[in-house]
Amino acid sequence: MRARVAILRGAWGAFGLACALLIFGASSLLSGRGQTLPTNLGDGSTGVASSPRSSPPEEGRGKGPAPAKPGKGETASREFLPPNSLASHDSAIWEKEIGAFEASDWTNRPPNGCIVFVGSSSIRLWETLAADFPGLPVVNRGFGGSQIADSVNLAERVILAYHPRQVVVYAGGNDIHAGKRPEVVYGDFVALMTKLRASLPGARLAYISSAPSPSRWAEVEKVKRLNSLAEAYCRDHRIDFIDVFPRMLGADGQPKPDVYVSDRLHLNAKGYGLWREAVGPFLR
Repeated sequence: MRARVAILRGAWGAFGLACALLIFGASSLLSGRGQTLPTNLGDGSTGVASSPRSSPPEEGRGKGPAPAKPGKGETASREFLPPNSLASHDSAIWEKEIGAFEASDWTNRPPNGCIVFVGSSSIRLWETLAADFPGLPVVNRGFGGSQIADSVNLAERVILAYHPRQVVVYAGGNDIHAGKRPEVVYGDFVALMTKLRASLPGARLAYISSAPSPSRWAEVEKVKRLNSLAEAYCRDHRIDFIDVFPRMLGADGQPKPDVYVSDRLHLNAKGYGLWREAVGPFLR
């Protein structure tokens, strides 16, 4: 009888011990919720990471928080930049012309706050530029058969060095004639305007549309496409778009033959007269 009582007391003690362990374990688990666990940060240091149970709920399965919409003034920094030709374009061929500008600057440097005209040969050949805009500090920095990418690559030397108050650009036709797609030329244009805006935040920017040339009339649809893209960008970014294209067409929709020199590409005095009338109202 005594043996049976001893056995029962032992069994009851073991049962009580097991219950106590179970209660203790549950209590520890409950008190551990929300604790932080040490974790290796991967750089040899140790940080503190939240327990998975204390992590905030995900916004959608397998997704993080939705990206915040850009606030006012953030659009430019996040703006999509279209494809361009800058990585493959070589501007070294213009070293002689740019060097000549820099040599001239040693003896006859344009004043800070001038109006820089930059671009291709139609700017370079505008010999009456100063006379056409009397009283305005216009500076001609057109060079050869340059493309928009050249003005981007050489901007520090032919534009930014003068700290201009206004920049007038004419280029794009040579780019298309060289085989570049209008969308790529537009990408170069955006790159140039973005660079000028960042470097000259207080300057006024203007772009003269590509002109219709009789000798390149087969490319006119590509020229129109470029002008359309550039005009939309200028409208959205407070850049002056100076549209000379319609001024240079006759009633038949073809380029006026009497505004070009014999090569049917560059302008004569009458042609530059049309440009003077178009550009003048935009200069400040």
